[in-house]
Amino acid sequence: MSKSREKPMTARRVDELFQEAMNEGDLEKAMALYDDNAVFVQEPGKPAISGLDNIREVIRNFQSIKPELKVEVMQFVEAGDVAFFTLKWEIMGTSTEGDEIHMSSYDGNVVKRQPDGSWKTIIDNPFHGHHIGLLD
Repeated sequence: MSKSREKPMTARRVDELFQEAMNEGDLEKAMALYDDNAVFVQEPGKPAISGLDNIREVIRNFQSIKPELKVEVMQFVEAGDVAFFTLKWEIMGTSTEGDEIHMSSYDGNVVKRQPDGSWKTIIDNPFHGHHIGLLD
């Protein structure tokens, strides 16, 4: 039986629920926040991907380090049924070999209101800061 998931009814709630899902290690909760046609921009040197199966694999890899995700909203702009926000994020976790992992960047996200009034991510660019040259 599938577990009922909270639908984000505000654009800002999408990010809050994503942070919860990552810290809980709940892959399906995280995936419920992506639009069927979402695009995920990987780190520099890797192509952007689309399709929920492809995005699921990337999120699964992030969750494999049992991350502690901290997020700070830097900018939020909403225009009707679309919103853009920039986040500063930091992930701490442990590799399968037991090494500590620390990653951080600035994320550029676009979310869109769905026909039922909920919001979902249509573009997720977690390495936005690296892509625009703010970080090496």
